Amino acid sequence: PHRLTAPWIEIEGINTMKLFAILSCIYYLLQAIEPNNHFKEDLLALFAAYPNVDLRAMGFPENWKEFDLWK
Repeated sequence: PHRLTAPWIEIEGINTMKLFAILSCIYYLLQAIEPNNHFKEDLLALFAAYPNVDLRAMGFPENWKEFDLWK
């Protein structure tokens, strides 16, 4: 979409076919539907439980937590 009502990710340099882009879409929609959801916390806990998982391979940029959507 050209106009979004809430913070989004910096799309330049993001592979839209990777998991990061898809999870960002899911999180964006969840924030609109249920602002008090625990998606982000659950995702961070999952990453902490499996630290050997390569987030870069899933399309996560190094600074993804600094994107307005994920703050």
